[in-house]
Amino acid sequence: NQSIVGNGCLQILTDITVIEMRNLYQKVDIREIRYRDYENTFESMEGTGVLLSGNVHNATINVDKMTGIKIGFDLSPTPKTPEERVVGSQYNKISWQYLECETGINIDINNNMNELQTLWVGENQFHGGRLYCKKGIIIEGKKGDNDKINGNVFNCIGFEGWANGLMMETPIKIKSARLNNFHDLR
Repeated sequence: NQSIVGNGCLQILTDITVIEMRNLYQKVDIREIRYRDYENTFESMEGTGVLLSGNVHNATINVDKMTGIKIGFDLSPTPKTPEERVVGSQYNKISWQYLECETGINIDINNNMNELQTLWVGENQFHGGRLYCKKGIIIEGKKGDNDKINGNVFNCIGFEGWANGLMMETPIKIKSARLNNFHDLR
């Protein structure tokens, strides 16, 4: 078990992943993640706030605010080696109050190194606040296989549209996924 707790601001200076999670039962509770050189344009955004790239299960993640980050929460299981056969995330609880990112939530299972690897993202809970993003929630499954991204629940998310002159283009995009639930969206 690992915990990251912070009352301050994690400020990045370059295009990096601020927090990458690859293990079970982790806890993250941070007040703010911010890209220092953000200039109120999508083009000036850099980095990833929180990346769930390994077998991440039963984690609790809360980041109150992210600004100037290219991808806020990225659930993209990625094998470390060609021999690693099964990688995914499930039963995680993710929450935020304010995301000003190019993409707020990204779920992508197209990072496998060979056809023998199985990647999945399922049964996660997203409890939101406001999304001031170009792309709100993007779900990219494998063509013809709808079962690998399933059962995720999205609650109380506000698609705010404008922030500092930024306009939302795509609130939700889903490709090859099933049984994901959306409640109390506005």
